[in-house]
Amino acid sequence: MFSFKFKAIIRKYFAMLILLVGILSSCTPDEYTYDDRYGSKPVDLSYVAIPDFPEGDAFVSSKAFVTLPSNVLPEFFLDGWIKDGVDMGELTHFKIDTLDGEITLSEKNDLKPGKYAVAVKVRTYDNIAIQAEDGTYGLEKQLVDSVVFKEGLTFVVLSKLIESLTYSPNLVGAKPGKLFTSPTPVIVGTAPATFELYGTHASDFVIDANTGVISLADGHTLAEADYKLSVKVTNDAGSVEFPEVITVKVAPATEMVVRELMIPKYNSKNYAVDEFNLPNMTSISVDATIPSQESNKRWKSAWCLWHQKDADGKTFHFAEFRPFKSLQEDYMLFTDKVSFVDAEKAKAILEIGHKYGILDGFTFDVVVSTDFAGDASTATWTSINVPLVDPQSTYAEYNVDLSAFDGQEVTVGVKVKYVLPPGKKLTDLTKNVWIKSFVVKATM
Repeated sequence: MFSFKFKAIIRKYFAMLILLVGILSSCTPDEYTYDDRYGSKPVDLSYVAIPDFPEGDAFVSSKAFVTLPSNVLPEFFLDGWIKDGVDMGELTHFKIDTLDGEITLSEKNDLKPGKYAVAVKVRTYDNIAIQAEDGTYGLEKQLVDSVVFKEGLTFVVLSKLIESLTYSPNLVGAKPGKLFTSPTPVIVGTAPATFELYGTHASDFVIDANTGVISLADGHTLAEADYKLSVKVTNDAGSVEFPEVITVKVAPATEMVVRELMIPKYNSKNYAVDEFNLPNMTSISVDATIPSQESNKRWKSAWCLWHQKDADGKTFHFAEFRPFKSLQEDYMLFTDKVSFVDAEKAKAILEIGHKYGILDGFTFDVVVSTDFAGDASTATWTSINVPLVDPQSTYAEYNVDLSAFDGQEVTVGVKVKYVLPPGKKLTDLTKNVWIKSFVVKATM
């Protein structure tokens, strides 16, 4: 098959050849004026209407319709875009066929709901017959007009129904008569959304309509049992019900998962642009290292989602960190605070691996703070070192005792620190640190 570029060249020169034949067979260059050939510049541009579509979808438009004489050769270019009347800057998700004006919206886009307009610039060219010294004629391409149609292509992006609602963990413990709050759920779909309980036991619990956090008041009288709760989520696109999406176990002291790293179940490697893809975690660099995202959506200097194949060739995902500077200190923290109130025997269990480079100049800690308020550099941290093992490319399980924080509400996470040793290069350091699982447990 011919390449797009090759076909475009063939199309242009074929049209120019037809024009040249017409010129040489009908009249001399002096007799053939611009007005005779082209008339006025383009005054309108249109496309077949694009039906409204939900957030995350893509499209390929029709070819452009522009009013011009049949022998004119227009070219089309993108010239900006607006959303709900606001200039959106660089066109990162669109491309246009310069010959026929067909516009494509990439499948990997993050356009939010709203009304959009893409500006299209139409250029018309005059192919002038120039006589050479030997008496032969050739065509010279000269720009005649350049017209911008501010609303060349318009379309509407709709809100997308909520696809999933996840509480992590989805089995949580509550003690009889004691205050209880669930983790904040993560939704896939268009935000904002509102939450409500429905079905059996809906009246026994309280849900925050804006966050989806479920709670019991101190002194509640619920009997010891497992309560399977169902949640309905509503956004601009409609309502979706998620039956038995979380179970609250009301019981005396029982070891429960309090928090765990949420790894999205991706069907492919289509990671989001400008997001770290770790829904219930916050990534912070205390030395203001600016994370950078590569063309394959993989991140440097930020805890993020990445993938690997297991022994059976199946892809699985994990949290990854790769260094980018010779001195840096970075945290990955659970976004929600972890409550060990009325709990005991708190602990963290992690499955960690790494690959490439050495461990010299590298430290890995589980960190806990009772006063973290968003700034890692000013918070008071208790750091518990985790001595990662070699060989590389393997995963090992590590158990970290957090019982010193029984009875408190804290921020829990991990910290990596890189200090380039003398005589070493940045490329010598460990390039990958992987966390396959990170679970915080306590007897509650």
